Amino acid sequence: MASGILQLPEELRCNIAHHLEKEDICSLRLASKQLHAAATQALFSFVRLYPYKESISRYNSILDHEELNRHVRHVELNTLDTDEEEQEVSGEAELDDECLEAFKLVRKFPNLASATLRFSKNATSGNSWQGFGHYMQWTEWPETYQFRQSILQSFFKTLARPCASKVKDVCIDNIQNMNDVHFMKSEPTLKVLSRLTALRLYIATEDHDAAPECNLEMEDWSRIFHHIRTQLTSLRHFRTGTSTRWMGRYDDRHYFHPSEYEDLTIGLYDDRYQIFDMGIGPCQYTDRFPRGLNGHLDFHERDGKGTVDGDKWWAFVQRLEEQGREDRDALVELLNAIGQPIPKDTEDVSNLMGRK
Repeated sequence: MASGILQLPEELRCNIAHHLEKEDICSLRLASKQLHAAATQALFSFVRLYPYKESISRYNSILDHEELNRHVRHVELNTLDTDEEEQEVSGEAELDDECLEAFKLVRKFPNLASATLRFSKNATSGNSWQGFGHYMQWTEWPETYQFRQSILQSFFKTLARPCASKVKDVCIDNIQNMNDVHFMKSEPTLKVLSRLTALRLYIATEDHDAAPECNLEMEDWSRIFHHIRTQLTSLRHFRTGTSTRWMGRYDDRHYFHPSEYEDLTIGLYDDRYQIFDMGIGPCQYTDRFPRGLNGHLDFHERDGKGTVDGDKWWAFVQRLEEQGREDRDALVELLNAIGQPIPKDTEDVSNLMGRK
């Protein structure tokens, strides 16, 4: 068997090595001079960086090695350790200067073709309520929207540099909001997006205001789908869905739909109204639960259409439905434009919003 592998072309040896476990690849490098090149390429083609000193040191060692850095094709930049357990209300996350600089140095890998930026699976807008039993409390995870957006902007600025022009595959894992108009239309972002052949966006949650009376207009995904379709002229693969490392908060559903907002069942109108989708028609409006209420919910006419606050909610729900249609139409156009038309047997286009 071993002699047969040695007779194979170098390209096939490399392909075989890529399917081995890391420990086996390391052993292969030491065991055979003839397989050393294939094993080395497989071992260093993928590099992960975590925000702690040992990982940064290994990353920099590979980057500074004239031979090894040429083998790197994909880099994954992580804002937290792989097994790190976050705690709520523990202060805003921070990355030290050494880690931030290492993120920027990704551009120096001469043959880099693919880059992934991975945030925490826990995200919050900072204004949303979570329900635990009969109690309400704020969610304050360390990686805030502001923390993520700053790193995301720096990431695209780095990839916009001429020395990173070979990167044509980008994945953002646990992204919180891609509907930032200023960011999406910035020069560095457009420069990177225009050359991509593959883009994957995995959503941790959506950023929204907990008081829609201040802002009834939600950022719509159709804007982003249209933007991607018109700006990403080289795009051949597009995927969006819930986080690749997160089951999500909607039972076992792995898909993402743009109208599923964080805590929608608890209430965006937190000072008075709660919204409940009963699954039998339009959503209904009600006051907060009376104290001591057990079981049945009493709905009142004064809480629905025809009241000032009720009409605001009704407009909000109608906008949700309208937005859903716009998003589905935009997704269909995007998939057609990149040569991935929707299968003819698809009954509900919305199911494709997060199909993996």
